[in-house]
Amino acid sequence: MLKKTMLNKKAVAFVLTSSNKTGNENFQNSITEKFKEYEIYLVTSQELETLLQRLDLEKYNTVIVQPITIIEGIEYNKIKETALIYQGQFNYFRIGKPLLDNEDDILRLVEVLKDTYLNKKPDQGVIWVGHGSRKSSGETFKLLSKVYDNLLEREILITLNDLEYLNVFMDKINSWKVKELIIAPFFIMLGNHYKKEVISDDVTSLRTFLLSKGFMVNISYQPLISQSGIIDMYKEKIQQEE
Repeated sequence: MLKKTMLNKKAVAFVLTSSNKTGNENFQNSITEKFKEYEIYLVTSQELETLLQRLDLEKYNTVIVQPITIIEGIEYNKIKETALIYQGQFNYFRIGKPLLDNEDDILRLVEVLKDTYLNKKPDQGVIWVGHGSRKSSGETFKLLSKVYDNLLEREILITLNDLEYLNVFMDKINSWKVKELIIAPFFIMLGNHYKKEVISDDVTSLRTFLLSKGFMVNISYQPLISQSGIIDMYKEKIQQEE
């Protein structure tokens, strides 16, 4: 990494909620290229405090903490709580907003993702599955689901909370008259929630449920963080904080 002068040392800490940082090379390289005047760190939420202590000891002047979360939910607030401990240690300190902070972000995200399955066959549909939230931030997912419904053909967005009520969505899915369903992750990273509750062979998983309804099921392993448009949105979050 390029060395910064003692007078104006800058850093951006991108904070993942997953403990697995593998497969994020494209994200880190793209961010590093965009913000050459900053040291770029990709850390987990468990590593954040250690990093901030180090940046303080190394006399950094400017520090931006950017949580890699979709909404301002529990994980975002945990990162924020840790970061705020060090707020007074730097001349300039900011905590970036989540990916979806307002309605414009939602529309932008759908614009980014709408072509992912543009070439799906007439007998294919797509079920995007995200984490969601039972708290007020869950309203973001409700609005996002409505936008998906209105703008994307034979695609819906549900959350883990919805897995208890899958029959509610079957009228919609059956109206597509498709034979095959693609399960797509609406997760920043492919963590245990997606692997166990959504695509596993467990009797309670979404995949098992859809197979029991007679559908062929295709699994996508492409997390949101792998999409260049999502990376661009995070770049803009940092620029908004400068």
